[in-house]
Amino acid sequence: SGTTLEFIEVFSNADDGIEFFGGTANLKNALVAFCKDDALDLDEGYTGKMQFLAVLQNPTGPNSAGDNVQDSDHGGEWDGNNGGDANDFQSAPIIANLTFIGDNEGDRAFKIDDFFAGMIYNGAVTGFPDLIEVTADSALGDTAVFANVTTDVPNALPGDIGLAAIEGSVAAGFTTVGDIQLSKVDIPNASFDPRPAAGSPLLSGPVTDMEAIDGFFTNTTYQGAFSEDENWAAGWTRATALGHFDFG
Repeated sequence: SGTTLEFIEVFSNADDGIEFFGGTANLKNALVAFCKDDALDLDEGYTGKMQFLAVLQNPTGPNSAGDNVQDSDHGGEWDGNNGGDANDFQSAPIIANLTFIGDNEGDRAFKIDDFFAGMIYNGAVTGFPDLIEVTADSALGDTAVFANVTTDVPNALPGDIGLAAIEGSVAAGFTTVGDIQLSKVDIPNASFDPRPAAGSPLLSGPVTDMEAIDGFFTNTTYQGAFSEDENWAAGWTRATALGHFDFG
């Protein structure tokens, strides 16, 4: 109880990036870059708090050894209790200021499963072929709530009428725009400046007062993990050392 993890990087892992299976540990300023499976995996009743989370996904292509590597999976695979039922203790974290940058391949930005009931605020999502999947399990109980999260990723509803209604209600928490306008997203060359560009809707969209929710959080005037002026992931990370951040 009371654990807070800060300034964490997971780089090019062959499985998930960061996983929390239960517990209440908190996380601030975390970068997950180029992992092969899901970037952020939550399960088994996790109820911590998170702020300033950045994800850069891995496209299909040759690695330094010349081997063809698989693209990344979901940005977030978020489960309530791994196959339990609606009466079990659910994962219900509070998450603020995430920036998920996909590889334009592979899976959805978010998979919501097994009654996951988290609250997600002030986010930015781009570069995925589809936005969310809410499974049939989650349709039977509480599910995630997104508020003041801006995306340029489309959401294709499932064919099942009931499930489509649930997924549609979750997707309604997103603001969809033509382009969230990050400063640089060059997926083929793995080169990024994840700060919002001048005129980005991330700088002018509404934001939730996070300090009013919990003292763990810092209020921001922007959506996403980065301000217009600062990339907190630059300088100390492997992503910086290998030249994946470009500031023009």
